[in-house]
Amino acid sequence: MDIDNFADELIDTEANMSLANTELETTLRRKIARKKFWRWVLFICLCILSIYLLYRCINDGWFKS
Repeated sequence: MDIDNFADELIDTEANMSLANTELETTLRRKIARKKFWRWVLFICLCILSIYLLYRCINDGWFKS
């Protein structure tokens, strides 16, 4: 194996590793974005539920003395 072949092989290996890292990074970004999306959905649902329960408490007279 001469130096030119070794250099070409090394360049190909680095290119493949770079592509694999890019794919991994994209996958991780998607997972993080999906997790953030569901956290916001849960937060909004909890806010709506809290407002509804507060409304029910006020209208049912739980806070009236």
